[in-house]
Amino acid sequence: MSENTPRMVGSMTENTDNEIDEFEKQCIIKILKQKMKLKSEHQRMFRKHMHKCHMSNISQCCVRVNNIINIYDIYTTRFTTDTYFQNQRFKESSQWTGSLYSTMLTFPQNTPDKMLFILDMNNTTNKVVGIGLVLNHLSKDQSINIYENPSYNNCVYKSKYYIQLIDINQRGGYHEFVESSWIDFIEKEFEKILFYGKGNLKRGSSFMRFPRKILKEKHIIFILSLFVVLNPNNFVENIMNQIKF
Repeated sequence: MSENTPRMVGSMTENTDNEIDEFEKQCIIKILKQKMKLKSEHQRMFRKHMHKCHMSNISQCCVRVNNIINIYDIYTTRFTTDTYFQNQRFKESSQWTGSLYSTMLTFPQNTPDKMLFILDMNNTTNKVVGIGLVLNHLSKDQSINIYENPSYNNCVYKSKYYIQLIDINQRGGYHEFVESSWIDFIEKEFEKILFYGKGNLKRGSSFMRFPRKILKEKHIIFILSLFVVLNPNNFVENIMNQIKF
């Protein structure tokens, strides 16, 4: 073996280490750029509301390590225009403004112990018409009859917190408080996935989890921001002020 061999090996090892260090550096830079882009997009969508309590912290979740995805999750449930109208009519008659779901089946057994945002899918119009927030706990009152079809009046979940996006009394248009940038996000990030393509969720029943392969922090951050900005039934005071993420 040549006496130069150890030097050559050492040089090759050093070069390899430098290449790895450079590769890791480039990966970190790429990730940071992606995170900064998400933060910029979030601030653009909610620029009118960034002064509100918790919005700055939520925006920072786009770029820093957090446990927001361990606190919240996203599920879906399906309606037709008729069954959604029955649901909303029952809520109005009982003066309930929060989430109210009555399904054939309970949440799947593998549902995590988190706060669950529920995307209300209208399969008639292919629109997300509202967003609820519930826990995986059956309501104490299981005697509620919401729907004309009794098989739907089986498993009741409810909470005080709900956002209705579509105004069913105004020919199915969005409520005035729903901003255009929010609509764009909902259409591109939720409706495109839920209603279209081979993997759509239109044929599911009761509650189904938003696809794991697609779910990102930005989806939870967006919905959480809506609840903070719109603050249904004092969501901020009752929920956000009690949680650290």
